[in-house]
Amino acid sequence: MTDISLSELRCLHCDAILPAHEISDGWCDSCGKRLPTSLYATALATVPVDSPRNPEIGKLWGVVCGVAGFSLLSMAALFLLATAG
Repeated sequence: MTDISLSELRCLHCDAILPAHEISDGWCDSCGKRLPTSLYATALATVPVDSPRNPEIGKLWGVVCGVAGFSLLSMAALFLLATAG
């Protein structure tokens, strides 16, 4: 497990401390820039496995799964298009 706590995650663009809702939204409210998806994985890795369920982390997990699912569907569609023709 990493030694960074969820409250210490900062925007890569403006260095502002990011609350969980900004991480789950994917946008920094301070500078208005999009946060990289790698930040979601970092945020998920900071939560101890034995901690009580946190609704903010649930939102983060939903975002990560949505991005991964969309990527898989996109790759499958591209593969089918490439092999069909």
